[in-house]
Amino acid sequence: MNIAAANFALIPLIVCTMLANALAENIVFPAVAGVVDITKPPYNADKSGKTDCAAIFDLALDNERSQGWGPRIVYLPNGTYLVKRGISWKMPPYTIGPHLYGQSRKGAVIKLADSTFKSTTQAGIVVQTGGGVAQNFCRGLFNVTINTGKGNPGAIGVFWYSNNEGLMSDVDIISEDGLGVAGLRIGTVEEGPAMARRVYIKGFGYGVWSSADLNSVTLSQISVEGQRVCGVLHQAQSPIFIDSLTSRNSVVAVMNQSRAELALINGYLTGGNPDTSAIVNAGGAMIFARNIVTQGYKAAIASSSNTVAPATGTSIDEYSSHGVISQFASSPHSLNLPIKRPPEPAWEQDMTKWADVSKYLTGRTDAAAFQAAIDDPGKTVVVFPNGRDYNITGDVVVRGNISMIISTGAQFTGNGTISIADAAGSPPVVKLMKLNCASGSSAHIVDKSSRAVVLESIAMGGSGIGVVHQGGGDLFCADMVNPMQVTNAQAHVWAWHYNAEGGTYQLDVQAGKVWIFGWKDEGSGSSASLTGGMTEILGFINYGGDATAPQFVISNASAFIAMGVKCIYGGGYATLVRETRNGVTKNLLASANPGGFPTQFDLPAYSAYDATAVQEHPVIAAPDAAALSMMTASSTPYGLSVRWKAPVMAPATLSLVNSLGCPVKVLRCQAGARSAAIETTDLAGGSYRLVMQSAGKKTVHALAIIR
Repeated sequence: MNIAAANFALIPLIVCTMLANALAENIVFPAVAGVVDITKPPYNADKSGKTDCAAIFDLALDNERSQGWGPRIVYLPNGTYLVKRGISWKMPPYTIGPHLYGQSRKGAVIKLADSTFKSTTQAGIVVQTGGGVAQNFCRGLFNVTINTGKGNPGAIGVFWYSNNEGLMSDVDIISEDGLGVAGLRIGTVEEGPAMARRVYIKGFGYGVWSSADLNSVTLSQISVEGQRVCGVLHQAQSPIFIDSLTSRNSVVAVMNQSRAELALINGYLTGGNPDTSAIVNAGGAMIFARNIVTQGYKAAIASSSNTVAPATGTSIDEYSSHGVISQFASSPHSLNLPIKRPPEPAWEQDMTKWADVSKYLTGRTDAAAFQAAIDDPGKTVVVFPNGRDYNITGDVVVRGNISMIISTGAQFTGNGTISIADAAGSPPVVKLMKLNCASGSSAHIVDKSSRAVVLESIAMGGSGIGVVHQGGGDLFCADMVNPMQVTNAQAHVWAWHYNAEGGTYQLDVQAGKVWIFGWKDEGSGSSASLTGGMTEILGFINYGGDATAPQFVISNASAFIAMGVKCIYGGGYATLVRETRNGVTKNLLASANPGGFPTQFDLPAYSAYDATAVQEHPVIAAPDAAALSMMTASSTPYGLSVRWKAPVMAPATLSLVNSLGCPVKVLRCQAGARSAAIETTDLAGGSYRLVMQSAGKKTVHALAIIR
């Protein structure tokens, strides 16, 4: 990168920029994994699209619920599965799983028969993952397309409902004729906390419709297109947190209303009507928005529910509708820590390289069998098949050739550790997924490595620390249910849908950089102890409270917290933040009603860092360099938005160049521009350069695009 000749230094706030479809398209399991293939006995579902499979789905989803905390997997080989009515997971009380896995996002299709839900006054749900009281645990929906067909104006594609742990990932929801009520319906009453990511929704009245009243839902890398009424409608007291929203609509992209609470970052909202705003915040709602680019709309946001008026214009650098609170001299802006997307190890296609832990048990303890499976030189994946518990004692070390560890229905007992270590020749990324402890167990994960570690759908540690990050590498967490501790100054942590549940401190940051998007805690005691490093928390809901312990304890650390909300249940915290800086301690009390929001326990935004001592953005060149933020798009056509912290001072040319040096897209930016948008359907995965030329000078920024 030629910094010396740069007129503008481009700074990446999101490092991995584009994900389309599933990262691992061909999801296959060996027979030893114990997944339940719905096309085989006893279910024998027809995948030709000719026979109604609704009753078979209901039976399998009911039969394959787990007795313990390890969710089983119901598997859909590629094909079309016709349903002539909706299908549903078993409702509570107290149901666990299963996960419904397609072989590939485009290839495994659940198709609603045409003209099934013809009523325009009564909705019909195609796929419903739960409902009722908050005991729909560990639900999962992966790598499928939900097609609502034609002539179904009453259809809702997916009614997503899970509690504590729950993940919907790599799903397309399509209306063939654009009709239908909503593509993704985010439950009612006691929905959440749960997560949905990499979801593409085409058609319907609403792309996403949220109206839950209890917990939160975290959405990441969501694309909505071709809606008739609104891209995303949020109208409930429970918050939703959206990271990376792509909307291609002429209607309002996001409507936040009726006491709703929303955190929205990294938005790319195009196709708008010049008579409307892209985002509407009204009816007593609260919003935190950051890094939003729009095209076609008259303004980025219209807000009638705020104590701070939004800036005019078609982009949003950062906006908190009810202000930013500080007890010491602090920046009025977020830390804006750089965001990385979790890297994905390639899904192992060679079934002989999967190590079934149960096959190593002869003459060994459970922990020793686990270690033997890891150390088998011919294996790259370790699987715990459903059917039994595994007692983890001592220290099991993840090393060698292992790139993935997965449970397909087993759960863990014991009080040992699963340690992730560096070793010569080890893969650069290791992923642990669907690992859950039994009640009362304290088995936990210790990351000592410098490589990238991905934790997905994890519940370890019981009431104690479930994950300890001691290494200097990158740690990525999604759908994680346990307290976490970070101790290494070189560590970076990114977490989406972090549900700490309980513990002395549900988050203990002593050093490093920690970014959390969507957090729910429960019980009493302080939620977080931040005694070092930099921590950014965007989207937080508290289910509980404490009259004496402060919710957040910040001591000589840099922190920013936005959209902190108290659940409708629980007494809340009397002290929201206790901050100590240079020997002076101050308390932010809930009774002070920070931000002037109707619920005094809510924390619209809180800044606890000195902008003169902490860089808000990673610096590549001079301190006054322009800042570039790159948004994500999770479906085709791909979208990339470019924004500058300061206006372009002279006309500029912006080029996206592939690894062969060929320009894929070239845009002309006028003087005074603060943003630009690139759309193209020609991008493959690989290395690209973003080249900006202005006044005879050139800046080059390298980026990786992941398909």
